[in-house]
Amino acid sequence: MLKVYIKYFSSILFLCFACVATAQNNNPNNGKKYVTTAFINGVNNGEIKAVELCKDSVLTADSNYVIIEFTLTAKVNSNNDLVQINSHSNKFTEQQKKILLTKNPGEKVYIEYIICSDTTGNRYELAPLIITLK
Repeated sequence: MLKVYIKYFSSILFLCFACVATAQNNNPNNGKKYVTTAFINGVNNGEIKAVELCKDSVLTADSNYVIIEFTLTAKVNSNNDLVQINSHSNKFTEQQKKILLTKNPGEKVYIEYIICSDTTGNRYELAPLIITLK
């Protein structure tokens, strides 16, 4: 009878450890704060002209990682309504470029939800960029 209880207890304990391990593996950064830094045209949280921004790609500081998607967030009218437009590559979409080119110098745009992948296909979220347009 004691062997049966030990067997059940061991099974339950194993399941608990498996659940904890699964929950930890669902973290997109696998416990790391950020694996690398994103930048555009050499700028990471700084000033850049909208035209230059549209010509360039979102890159990483470490060549072992490639940007695979990101979201542009910007104010679009005098009511300060925000729009978020996704790109499923490291390049700005035509819709994102259109928004960027309507912005005035001094306005801020946000590059958020930046996802990169490493050489094995693991995905990581990077810190957002705050860009002030020149």
